[in-house]
Amino acid sequence: MKWGGKEMGLTGRYENISAVRVSESGAVDYGLPPVKLGNTVVPARVAYIVEGANGSPSARVEFAIHDGLPICTSVHVDAAEGGRGIRSGDLNTLPGLDRLAIDAFTALAVRVADNPFDWHIGLDQVKVRSARLDIRTRGNAELEEVARVYRENIDDRPLEAVERLGYSRRTAARRVQQARVKGFLPRTTPGKKQA
Repeated sequence: MKWGGKEMGLTGRYENISAVRVSESGAVDYGLPPVKLGNTVVPARVAYIVEGANGSPSARVEFAIHDGLPICTSVHVDAAEGGRGIRSGDLNTLPGLDRLAIDAFTALAVRVADNPFDWHIGLDQVKVRSARLDIRTRGNAELEEVARVYRENIDDRPLEAVERLGYSRRTAARRVQQARVKGFLPRTTPGKKQA
C-alpha cells in the first residue's frame, strides 16, 4: 500500500471490533450481534488498520452496518512517535472508503450454507462475489418484503404502506425502484397502476 506518498510495502488488516471485550476493570462488553445480509453474516462493526513504519503515520478506519449498508464511522490517523507529522498526501493515499467498507466486511464475513462445515468464505471466489453482492445489496429478503407490501396496497397508496416499514419517503421510493430492477415488481407505465 502506498502510505505517505511512498510505496511502503504496508498492508492493512481487518479486525472485528464488535466482538467480546474485557476492560481493565474486569467489566465484560459482549459486543454487538452479527448482522445477516442475504445469505451472508457479517460483524456489526469492523476496522481496517494500517501500522506505520519508518516514521510513517498509522491509520485506523472503522465501519458499521447502518440500515443494512456498510458505512464509515471513524477515520483516525496518528503520527508515529519520533516520526514525521501527518501530511495531506497521507490522507490522499487512503483507499476509497466505500470500497474499503465492502472489502472489510467481506474479509470477515461467513456464508450461511446447507453444509455447516462449509460456511467460511475463504478464498473461494464464487463465495466472495456472492458475499460482496449481499453486503452491497442487503440480499433480496428486504426487497421481496417491500414488493409484497406494495402489491398488497396497490389500490390505496402503496408507497405510504412501504414507508410504514420504517423508511423515509425517499428511501421507500428507492426500495420500490430497486424491487422493480430485481424483478420483484413489474415495470410501470405512466398513469397505470401495476404491481
